[in-house]
Amino acid sequence: MKNGICVKCSGKEIYCKDASPKSSDRVTLKDGVISKDASMVLRYICISCGYLEYYLSQQTDLDYIREHWDRV
Repeated sequence: MKNGICVKCSGKEIYCKDASPKSSDRVTLKDGVISKDASMVLRYICISCGYLEYYLSQQTDLDYIREHWDRV
């Protein structure tokens, strides 16, 4: 999707928008009941089929995950 081509239908009308800081479209990075450590995401959507993907937008968040989350 990041390259402008849908991975599901090969459509080429892809749109992107980052989530607002107040949006629920955020990923919690640390455990806890209330965490202020939530990562912003980029949303990509294909207008042809409606397929939607989310990507973390900050490299520092990806680095935190690499150091603290379990690798599959």
